[in-house]
Amino acid sequence: MPKRTTRSSDVAASPQPKRHQTSAPIKNGTLNGVKSSPAPQHNKSENAEKTESKNGQPKKLILLNAFDMSNNSEDRSATKRDLKYWIDLAKILERGNINALFLADTYGGHDTYEASLDNCIRRAAQWPVTDPTIPISAMAAVIKNLAFGITASTTFEPPFLLANCFSTLDHLTNGRIGWNIVTSWKKAAFKAIGIDSPIEHDERYRQP
Repeated sequence: MPKRTTRSSDVAASPQPKRHQTSAPIKNGTLNGVKSSPAPQHNKSENAEKTESKNGQPKKLILLNAFDMSNNSEDRSATKRDLKYWIDLAKILERGNINALFLADTYGGHDTYEASLDNCIRRAAQWPVTDPTIPISAMAAVIKNLAFGITASTTFEPPFLLANCFSTLDHLTNGRIGWNIVTSWKKAAFKAIGIDSPIEHDERYRQP
C-alpha cells in the first residue's frame, strides 16, 4: 500500500472552516511537536456538497495518507511502547484531516546491506517494530474518520488467522481498515519463522 494554489481574493472572501484550524505547537504535552486535541466534528452534509461541482460531476478528491516517521527534534517515537503515544497520534492525524495512517510492518530486520542485520539493529532502522494490529482498536475508539492500513504476509500467516484478524479489526474500526498484501522476501523474515531461505518469487504467489 505508496499543489493547489489559491488566489488571495478568494481567501479574503471565504473564511476558513473551523475544522482546518490548528493550535500552535508547544513544547510540553506534544507528539512530534504538535499538541493533541479532541477530534473535530465533521459536517457530513457540508462535506458531501463540496464533492460535487456545479455541473453535477464529482470533484477530484485528494486523499492524504500518513506514515509514522519523523525527524522532528521533539519526536516522541521512543515512547511507542506506551499506548498513549498511539492514541495521541490518532487524535493529531484526525485533527489535521488526514484520511489514513499506514503502519508498515516487517517480519525480520533489513539484512540486504552487507548481507547482515548488524547495521539495521545498530542504527535502529525500522527495528525493533511493534505489532501494528494491537494499537489500532484503541486509536479507532478515540476518532471517527481516520482509517488504517497494515501489512500482513500471505506466506507467513494462515488464511484463517488473517481472516480472523482483519474481520475483527473491520468491526472494531467500523470498516476503517485496509490490508497491505505482501508475500515477503527478506532472508531475516524467513529465518524468524524457521525457514532457512526465502521461497522463490513465483512460488510465493502460487501458494494457496
